[in-house]
Amino acid sequence: MVDHARGPAKRKRLERLLTEAREYSRKEPLSELRRDLKRKLQPDEATFRRYHERFLMSDAPENRGRFTVTLDDVIAALGSK
Repeated sequence: MVDHARGPAKRKRLERLLTEAREYSRKEPLSELRRDLKRKLQPDEATFRRYHERFLMSDAPENRGRFTVTLDDVIAALGSK
C-alpha cells in the first residue's frame, strides 16, 4: 500500500490504467473512466483480506490469529507518514 496506493505512485498507476482502459473502451468519456478507476483504486476490505492472506500469512500459517491488523489500522498508519 505504501508503494502503490497513495501519492505519486497512485497517480502513476491511475494514469497507466487509464491508458490501458482507453485501448479497450474508446466510447466512454475519459472523465468517466477516471472517476470509475479512482473509485476502484480506493482500498477496500475484500482486497485487503485477499492480500493479507496471500502475502502476510501464506509463508507462516502459524501466525494466523496472532496479528490483528485491520484495513483501518493500515490506512491510519499510512496517514501518519
